[in-house]
Amino acid sequence: MSSDKPTKDRFSISQDELESRMQMQDKRHDEPIRNTVGLIDKAIRHVIKSLGVDTNLSDEMVQQQQIALNIIITEHPPEEMGSLSGFYINAGEIPIAIVCDPYLANDGLVYLDIMWIKGERLERFGGVKLS
Repeated sequence: MSSDKPTKDRFSISQDELESRMQMQDKRHDEPIRNTVGLIDKAIRHVIKSLGVDTNLSDEMVQQQQIALNIIITEHPPEEMGSLSGFYINAGEIPIAIVCDPYLANDGLVYLDIMWIKGERLERFGGVKLS
């Protein structure tokens, strides 16, 4: 049952109510996004680790290793690969894997698929709770 009272905007409410709304925003919106983006980052790191990158180092050092090993991560697929949505990871001109978009599975957890091009296999990755 909904109330007939209009919701007050953020300039017309108390500090406590504003903080409560901000916490609710973080819990219901921002946290699930952070968790999903973290899953994508972990999947990409999983793939580049298989190519010899030490992912335990700082982001700057990981980036330098990627450059040295000619690892390219892009959202734009080569023409011959079609148009799957996700991140394409190449070692030079050689496609290595596609980190596909995340999805919510029947168990309520978020997963994504990693399509390993060379081994022609599909790896289910993740199992992250949204909030």
